[in-house]
Amino acid sequence: MTINFQRILLKIYAQAQKNNLLNNSVTQNLYTFSYFLYKRYLEDPFNDLVNKYPGFFKNGHILDIGANIGYNALLFSKVITREFKIYAFEPDKKNFSLLKKNCFPSTIIIPIHMAVGKTSVKAELWHNDLHPGEHRIATKYFKKYTASKDIRTSIIPMSSLD
Repeated sequence: MTINFQRILLKIYAQAQKNNLLNNSVTQNLYTFSYFLYKRYLEDPFNDLVNKYPGFFKNGHILDIGANIGYNALLFSKVITREFKIYAFEPDKKNFSLLKKNCFPSTIIIPIHMAVGKTSVKAELWHNDLHPGEHRIATKYFKKYTASKDIRTSIIPMSSLD
């Protein structure tokens, strides 16, 4: 049931992307609302943890790597100790734009438009237009073995957290 529902949602997302429907605030808000419902009820590994053990999220900064449009960052912001921050890293330009919008006016969540990896370099990010959370660094291995030779990429900063 869940897999079929996921496929339907991804097909709707792909059509919306193809027809540039996610470029205005009304459809962006509808997308965000739908995505947050999906995350909460079908894919959320953290909500129970936040509710049962809020102490895990206190007294330290939180790194949300691959923050997408901010669902987890907003969830964590409900329980983090106020003097600490949530650093939300998102390399995809469209996702990052929605991340900033969804986390505004929070002073706890710090959106950062960057990938996180082993080294600090400029990286090539592959954009999956069929899935909003399946972007990848386009390594030589990825390019060699990807099914699609027609891939859309952009150059983005990537930093090591060491």
